[in-house]
Amino acid sequence: MIRKFKFTIFFVLCFFFITAACVSVSLGSKNGKSYDNIFFNAPADPYSELKVQSADRSWQNTKNGNTISYMSNCEQTSEPTLEVLSSIALDGVEDLKIVEKKKINYNGREALNTVLLGRVDGIPIQADLTVLKKNNCIFNITYIGSIHTYMSDLSIFKKFWKDLTIK
Repeated sequence: MIRKFKFTIFFVLCFFFITAACVSVSLGSKNGKSYDNIFFNAPADPYSELKVQSADRSWQNTKNGNTISYMSNCEQTSEPTLEVLSSIALDGVEDLKIVEKKKINYNGREALNTVLLGRVDGIPIQADLTVLKKNNCIFNITYIGSIHTYMSDLSIFKKFWKDLTIK
């Protein structure tokens, strides 16, 4: 079951970032230019780095499959709103239920933070997505977990989120 969940989380992660990077609003693709002036403290054990093409950096809890990641895209050719960017990232989540959606100040910019419930490949998930634009780039910071394990790593994600700095 954990193995299937880890695969599903990997799929969700890829979907969030690939979808956000390859849509008709011309956001470019993850093959585009990433932003390299980001500072963070990587999540500690039991998280280990997960190499995926769809995110700049990603870490997965080796025990429960929960995933923390960020993606940047600096080659967009349009100026989509934060609402559009969030909607694009969440497009493939089935039975989507927005728990909370609010505009916040994050890294000195207006950002949109969304906490959601849904299903991917039939598995219930909970996720936290923050979308912002800064320095002509788009950023997604994401935490995805099983509905059953999401809360167990939320404090780890919140620390990562708080410490992440986009210069």
